[in-house]
Amino acid sequence: MNNDSPTNPYHLDGDVSVAPFAGRQDAFGRLYGLTSDPGRQHAFLFLGRQGVGKTALLHALAALHNETAICPIIPLRDQEITHEAAWLLDLAQSVTAVLIERGFTLSRLSMIEAPGADMRLWLDTVFLPHIFATIRPTRQLIFLFDDADRLLLEIKTGTLPADLLDFFVELLKKYRQLQFVFTLDTEFEDQISEFGALVSYQHMLRLGNLPMPDVKWLLTTPASGYYVVPDEVIGAAYRQTGGEPTLTQRFGYEFFRRWYDAPDLNVITLDDVRKIAARLYAELRGSLRNVWDRLGVNERLALTAISGTLYDDPLTPLTPAALQAWLVETDYPLDTTAINAALRGLEYRELITANPITITSEMMKTWLLDNARTINRAALPKPERPPAITRAAINPRVIRLLLLALAVLIIANVIAAVLVNNNRTIVVTGTPAPTVTLAQPGQ
Repeated sequence: MNNDSPTNPYHLDGDVSVAPFAGRQDAFGRLYGLTSDPGRQHAFLFLGRQGVGKTALLHALAALHNETAICPIIPLRDQEITHEAAWLLDLAQSVTAVLIERGFTLSRLSMIEAPGADMRLWLDTVFLPHIFATIRPTRQLIFLFDDADRLLLEIKTGTLPADLLDFFVELLKKYRQLQFVFTLDTEFEDQISEFGALVSYQHMLRLGNLPMPDVKWLLTTPASGYYVVPDEVIGAAYRQTGGEPTLTQRFGYEFFRRWYDAPDLNVITLDDVRKIAARLYAELRGSLRNVWDRLGVNERLALTAISGTLYDDPLTPLTPAALQAWLVETDYPLDTTAINAALRGLEYRELITANPITITSEMMKTWLLDNARTINRAALPKPERPPAITRAAINPRVIRLLLLALAVLIIANVIAAVLVNNNRTIVVTGTPAPTVTLAQPGQ
């Protein structure tokens, strides 16, 4: 493209800070409710699986609060964390960088004394008061921590002190203008309790796939004026992606590139969706396999049964009973209770929808039809069977002891039988039989 050519508004290079952002009004509303509460003493946590748009949300929050808050984004996954003092200094520097970018007068900050040996004391009593004086009481300071599992890991391994999050709680109690926001991958959902008093379950929000209206906005508004995306095309793209934000961005990028290559064809068609879907599927096989690898055994079995049933008869209604019947013919049968539990887990992960059971993404459905039945045996543990008893597996000493015990038992039974017979008394009851005198021959 030359300098006068339109730039693709969608991005594939991972720079979500400049990519178009759709939806998440519930996330904005929940965070606004927390930050506007004068009695708040908790941080906020956004929970979501990989690719659902957690990092993009933090950048959108920072942009939305541009006039009302200073929002340094802390990419914990990429940070070098060696000890607490250095890390807290990094936090202070990230705040200063945002202030410089926003054009704040830094005369107050130039008067801040250098950190001493106690970084917590300096951050609490020196740095933060100067920051709040600089941004005025009308603005807030919101730290946006991405990939908070890294922070929990460094605390668990001792790189950062165990009471660090308690220190954050004390800062929140002291400073009304301060707030902490975290993102956490659902892979680490069982670690939420490790946040302690900093994060309560009332101050969390799980991010899911985008609904159809948000997908429509994302595929049309950023490219408005260049080409048209009819509703049936949006529906086809939605079925391919299941509303996953990252994958929807990919379709937006490819729509724009298709138009740029042939600007006279300014209407995106269903045939374009099919071609793009085939190309993206080839590129995303590894990512789809990673989704499979993160599932539990029963969830894999349920998905295998779903794809296998569809492969055998695409018109068969998918019910737990039908999946159980399909699995009976395999080495891994499940009862309906286990199947229903697995289906709830898959629905929670947004891999399927219930009533009727449907695979959310056509790309995942295609991958399952191509792979699930063939990789299932290698990917699942073998059914447990009693171990075979071999001669080598039996200790000879154990055999001798068993034989001796058997011999003692037999001898004891023989002795008992002899004693019983020697003491036996035969008692005859009833009328004696008559005596018969036999005549001698010749008489």
